[in-house]
Amino acid sequence: TPLSTLLTQVSFAQRATDLPTVQSALAALREQLRHTIRQTNQMLALARADTCDLASESVDLAELAREVTRRWWPQARAQHIDLGLETPEQAVWVRVQRELLEEALANLLDNALRYTPAQGRITVKVALEPGCACLSVSDSGPGIPPHDLPQAMQRFFRASNSQGAGSGLGLAIVASIARRHQGSLALRQAPNEGGLWAQMQLPRAAPESTLPPEDPAP
Repeated sequence: TPLSTLLTQVSFAQRATDLPTVQSALAALREQLRHTIRQTNQMLALARADTCDLASESVDLAELAREVTRRWWPQARAQHIDLGLETPEQAVWVRVQRELLEEALANLLDNALRYTPAQGRITVKVALEPGCACLSVSDSGPGIPPHDLPQAMQRFFRASNSQGAGSGLGLAIVASIARRHQGSLALRQAPNEGGLWAQMQLPRAAPESTLPPEDPAP
């Protein structure tokens, strides 16, 4: 469907006879290309999350959250959104493939920034719970209607109040990454911000230095 839309927009631009119409058609074409590139990248990310061989390591979830969140501060400031971070003082160890977990948090942040209005709030939080480590993102956007929440992690699903040109893959990617690490993703209304609260729960692990050495390859 995105490629068919691109073809239609190119045909329209070719038929245009005045410069303003051509420029308008090219602007629409550029926006559709941006959407198609994003959707393609997310489909590749979902395939990678579903099928790649996991090269797990012990990762400090708090440190990972700080690093990824800092990357999104410039975009949050540009959109006049308060992007906050709450992490415990001690390390929170999980055994994961780091780049996949970074992908999951990036998708949650991208989703929150996409739907949170200016002057809104987004909070990234790392917490310890009995038997698991939790990484959550909550926002003050419109959230997802309660009747849509059971389907929100399905691929290509878009909530009934969605606006704009989202792909419906972001939460599916996060859920897939959580499952690959024997964890889970939970969604509900954010208790403080009022928008969406998305929390990944992951098994806790010992730090790398305390793990027993792996058996040498035969």
